[in-house]
Amino acid sequence: MADNQNIPNQASGQSFHHELEARFHHLRQEFLPKHGTKLLVGILVIAAGVVGLIQYQAKTEQATAALNQDLGKAYSHLYGNKSDSAAVVLEGMLAKSGISGLPEAKAALLLGNIQFQKGDFDAAGKSFERSRASAGDVELIRSGAEHGLATVSIEKKDYTKAVQQLESFVKTYGKRSGNLEDRFTQKEQVDPIVTVPDALWKLTLCYVELKQTDKAKVTADNLIKIYGESRQATSARKLLATL
Repeated sequence: MADNQNIPNQASGQSFHHELEARFHHLRQEFLPKHGTKLLVGILVIAAGVVGLIQYQAKTEQATAALNQDLGKAYSHLYGNKSDSAAVVLEGMLAKSGISGLPEAKAALLLGNIQFQKGDFDAAGKSFERSRASAGDVELIRSGAEHGLATVSIEKKDYTKAVQQLESFVKTYGKRSGNLEDRFTQKEQVDPIVTVPDALWKLTLCYVELKQTDKAKVTADNLIKIYGESRQATSARKLLATL
């Protein structure tokens, strides 16, 4: 499949070389005798740069295709409940020197989830941080990594750090206001992701652990007001009855 995808690029490169040869022949026979050889040197440099760019783009596309194939293998292992095999594939991807951007962010996020499930919270935190740093403006991936980092802090019982992370998370991604009139008229903003209720619930529990009962109540109330249909709101109602 990958070889067939590269045929148009190779044909394009060959056509480009033939066109350059025709142009250089014209320059040698008519233009250069009048204007000297310095111009030819400059044109050759530019032409070499263009050819190099074409070759670089072809290599980049091949590398991206290979990374996507690796991601596909990892997903397949995960769907088959073979997390160890998926981790091996993902670790191999992340060890490659050329990986960056979205492929890196996806691979690190998946690996972080596997490490978290195994209880290796230090490793998971590093993977989530790498994912966050590589995700750019892709909110779905970046938010997943940020949520993972907060959850790691909770598991390590660093509730103060978790509160900072979750407050930032809710501020960044929580767009809904809970205004029923705006919701009825479809004027209410929509969250770009679906995990804000879970973040609010975790934030509520962190406040409880830190003995900040008033903040816990306010956060639980907001969760119920804005996301009253969520299962987290159901848990918040039960918790408020005990505070």
